[in-house]
Amino acid sequence: MACLCEGGNEPSGSLKAICNHSGHPRKLFSESSKKTKRRKTEHLREAADPAALALATQISLKTSGKKKQLN
Repeated sequence: MACLCEGGNEPSGSLKAICNHSGHPRKLFSESSKKTKRRKTEHLREAADPAALALATQISLKTSGKKKQLN
């Protein structure tokens, strides 16, 4: 498995294209488990106001065309 940071030629967006020198290729956030997502977003939840996070989420969903997920 070639690493892009070492001149590899994996297609962009593939799991192999994301460099992780500790062994396993990294998964996309959307493919991670709930526990991993909680761990990765812990700093955001601690540092930001819940109302600001809620508003940012609403705006992001609206601009990405996922208005149904707001309900």
